[in-house]
Amino acid sequence: MTDSRLTPEEQAFLAETGLRPDDLAPLVSDAPPLPADALDRIRRRAREKAGIDGGSGLPAAVPVPEAGAAPARAFRRRTGRWLAAAAAALLLTAATAALAYPEQAVAAIERLVRLVPGIGLTETDGETWVLPEPVTVERDGVRVTVEGFVSDPEGARLQLRVRWPPPAEPVKAVTDRAADPPELRLPDGTAVQRRTGYLAGGSTVMVGSYDYGALPAGTRAMVVVLPYLAGTSGPVEVPLTLVNAAEAGLAEGRPGDWSEENRGIQVGVSHWAAADDRIVLSLDARLPDGTTVTGYRQWVSPGRWVEPQLTDDRGRTYPLSDFESQLSVTQGRAVFWGPLAPDATRLTFTVPYLQLTDYDAEARLTVPLDQLPEGQPLRLDQ
Repeated sequence: MTDSRLTPEEQAFLAETGLRPDDLAPLVSDAPPLPADALDRIRRRAREKAGIDGGSGLPAAVPVPEAGAAPARAFRRRTGRWLAAAAAALLLTAATAALAYPEQAVAAIERLVRLVPGIGLTETDGETWVLPEPVTVERDGVRVTVEGFVSDPEGARLQLRVRWPPPAEPVKAVTDRAADPPELRLPDGTAVQRRTGYLAGGSTVMVGSYDYGALPAGTRAMVVVLPYLAGTSGPVEVPLTLVNAAEAGLAEGRPGDWSEENRGIQVGVSHWAAADDRIVLSLDARLPDGTTVTGYRQWVSPGRWVEPQLTDDRGRTYPLSDFESQLSVTQGRAVFWGPLAPDATRLTFTVPYLQLTDYDAEARLTVPLDQLPEGQPLRLDQ
């Protein structure tokens, strides 16, 4: 049988070598590993060929807004324009698609999104190493907890929490100088300085997030060192032992879905995972150029927010864990209290309010100078 897509010369070559167009596995059985960017291209093209939406691993689901959900509203800075965003629906039932590649080739190009403790849903592969559970050290009554750590050839990320005992003057002790940025001390004594990061919080509890460059290959153990920490008599050291992500027993993230487009805006959940008593969603948004998300919720009165909701098809609502969620950036995170109901087959994620900032927008205001009182402000109300 001939293939009309091939030239006579190509068909003659295949006949001479004994190869078949639908079975080229012998050509790659002993091939060297491909570069990461090549693997990504292969995976993307393979999923597109299989009809998988956006390379997510699931066919696109039809978004079903929560019944009776309030219309979403979003504020565009400088323009005063209000936009709307719809709810995004998630499928719990995983669909499958057969790819026209040998099984071993598909396994070689697969990268899994896993729920890394203290870090969140993160793409991992065989070179990703993680801290399997938090590690706490206490010194002089101050508790330092490394809640998460992940390392791969592109860099490393550290998440930590510092808790001070309630002293007589807690605010002054922390706000004057809380801590110096942590460094990573490798087994050979090398100190790795952070590239970016911050420590923020209140008078007795602060949370830190720090990024580092790529660690030397083979790094499986290190010590997190805080050279200075308010309230302690010396440096605080937290030893870490990392585990390969594939062997850590982490929950695998499942592809999510996107809302319908509303005024050029879509809200989506790139991946989600349910583990123990938490349901974690990675949030994202497709927005007009120059626009970013500054809130997946809206403050309406002192102490009251209108926040995202997660419900299942059995009528159960899962409470939001506000402390663990990150709802003020475009690629945020929403964490809900579980466990996930065992009989649930569908989740609906609803964003009642979406607050946006458009940094490209401009507004022209006319100031009536003849009405401007000397030495007094004039309220424009525009």
